[in-house]
Amino acid sequence: MITPSQLDAVEDSLALEVRADQLPLDVIENNTSIDGPAQSIVNELLVQGAKLIVGPRGCGKTHLMRFAWARSANEASLPLVIYVSFNKYLRLEPLLRTKSNALDIFHGWILSLCYLGLYEAIEEHLKRETPKEVDDLWVEYLKEDLVAIVARLERGGALQTDHQEIFDSLSLVQLREAIDRVATALHRGRAVVLLDDAALTLAPEYLPNFFDFFRAIKSSRISPKASVYPGTTEYGPRFHVAHEADEVPSWISVEHPKYSQLMESIGTKRMSGYEMVPPDVREVFKYA
Repeated sequence: MITPSQLDAVEDSLALEVRADQLPLDVIENNTSIDGPAQSIVNELLVQGAKLIVGPRGCGKTHLMRFAWARSANEASLPLVIYVSFNKYLRLEPLLRTKSNALDIFHGWILSLCYLGLYEAIEEHLKRETPKEVDDLWVEYLKEDLVAIVARLERGGALQTDHQEIFDSLSLVQLREAIDRVATALHRGRAVVLLDDAALTLAPEYLPNFFDFFRAIKSSRISPKASVYPGTTEYGPRFHVAHEADEVPSWISVEHPKYSQLMESIGTKRMSGYEMVPPDVREVFKYA
């Protein structure tokens, strides 16, 4: 039996931030277990080629994406990784009813977020002791302008004149060139763009546009990876999954031979006093 003091220790350790995209990178780096099946998912996030990371909400797609991002920033042999979250896409849904150019706005919003992701990657690399040519780590748009544009679009407001000019000048070709330039400056042979919360299941009108972007940003040096939901994500008529990208299951089954090993590693890293819990109780936790 587990004692009250042991239970208190476990409960205290469970005061965790449940959204991985809000955790600091050092917390992600130091508290992530990638034993067994999780390691293969991280590998797929870093290899060349387009991938769709498939799994239900809460199975760890965001966590493993951010871990891969942090790992890349530390290891010069890995590609440049850019992390972009679309978790605020619901704010653009009303535009479908109020703006005739809602799809154009959505496309520009995607480009703006990718530029901000590139800025965040640059800032993270500048903090770390990895090879870099600092003079070449530049982006054609100011970060504060991009932040203001994204915020305004997500509120459904009209852009200021100068921001509208920037918005109108955004292009996929220019974004790809910027990613290539920054990757070269960081001595990386290629880049990976992680497109998180990209399922967009509640806005099917946007889906063909998103997957057109996914397909178009792919190149010999840029590999997009998008997180999607199983069975509910609609890819649109122009995107053929088997041809455009490989599917990577991210839901780790309880029947996986290394499931218990992975959960043991997670418990050891994240729960203080975990070793005080009797083994049979720990086994119950793993399957709860």
